Amino acid sequence: ALNLSAALRDRGHDAQGWSPEPLPPGTRWWNLWRRQTRAIERFAEREGPFDVIEVPAISASARLARHGRIVVRSVQPELRYLFLDLRSDLARRPTPRALANAALGVPRAAAILGGWRRASRILCQGSLELAWMRRRFPRWSDKLGLWVCALSPEDREALAAVRGRRTGIAGPGARFLWIGRWSAQKGTARLLRFLRERIATRPDDAFTLAGCGPAAEREIPAGWLRSGRVRILPAFSRPELPALLAGHDAGLFTSDVEGWGLSLTEMLESGDRKSTRLNSVTSRSRM
Repeated sequence: ALNLSAALRDRGHDAQGWSPEPLPPGTRWWNLWRRQTRAIERFAEREGPFDVIEVPAISASARLARHGRIVVRSVQPELRYLFLDLRSDLARRPTPRALANAALGVPRAAAILGGWRRASRILCQGSLELAWMRRRFPRWSDKLGLWVCALSPEDREALAAVRGRRTGIAGPGARFLWIGRWSAQKGTARLLRFLRERIATRPDDAFTLAGCGPAAEREIPAGWLRSGRVRILPAFSRPELPALLAGHDAGLFTSDVEGWGLSLTEMLESGDRKSTRLNSVTSRSRM
């Protein structure tokens, strides 16, 4: 969104990037999206009207639509994420949080569908998501469009420098990097299967799981962590990304529903010798 607003300003538009952060005390996972939506509604009432309001579909409320033409740009397949999370929760022993997630899934799905209905333009991230939307929601075909997940010029320059310094795999084994939230739709089950097989057959390989928060540690066998074969980096800042990519030889991309994620673009830009795409859908995706 920041890159988009800057590019629009370069073309002479009055474009403003805005975020609801920081959200008020008491914001939790179960009320996050509602509070984000209320915040953008108040901002539009205070600063609008606008010619165009570009917002995630889940926050494209009827109240917001009164203050400008709505465009929704997908940054993640929200509806499919909800379905995969629900399926993952049901496959395990139900917990209070899993049951709460299931109950909250209905209003969240309704908000996403309502946002798509109100939008004058729906921009899908990648050709696979566009094809899925056309199949599932043919009545909206005339307002569907496509956008490509691209890095900023500054990011591309930094990652090109990383690529230029690469000399090959530094040691006897490969250093793999996986980046993402630790959630079912990111293909964590597939990742664990890959790690289990690779650790057993390639004793010199090492793995870093980055940006996954504290949840990954609960599912990674303690022996892998004690041996140093697997390292968990719960969080990292954007300026740390080039060094993180430079310190690894290959990227892992296991997501179940994303056709082309930003982390895959970053890995390729940084010159990883190999991006191990463990998802057959991903291997068929087109930029």
